[in-house]
Amino acid sequence: MKDDDQPKNKSTIEVTTKSLKIVVNELKTTIERTREGVTEQERIDIPYQSQLTVDLVDIILKEELSDLVSYDECLQYHIPMLNAFNLHLSKILKKEIKVCPIT
Repeated sequence: MKDDDQPKNKSTIEVTTKSLKIVVNELKTTIERTREGVTEQERIDIPYQSQLTVDLVDIILKEELSDLVSYDECLQYHIPMLNAFNLHLSKILKKEIKVCPIT
């Protein structure tokens, strides 16, 4: 079985256009770009969410401004999403889920 025949790992994101193929592998922390049959690979830094949050909070505290959406706007999107997650989990687990178990 060739590498191309292997099922894609869930940590791999592939984007293909007519002239370019990009494969990001989060586990290997690499990005591969293939154009006109030539493939280049490089290491990438994928910070944890906790690292991103620390940087964002630092900027907010220092500059006293943020590009984040308001809390009220955020609720409009997150409440339906979390309800959908809970409904799906309730069906899978065959019990009512009231608190979404994600962070």
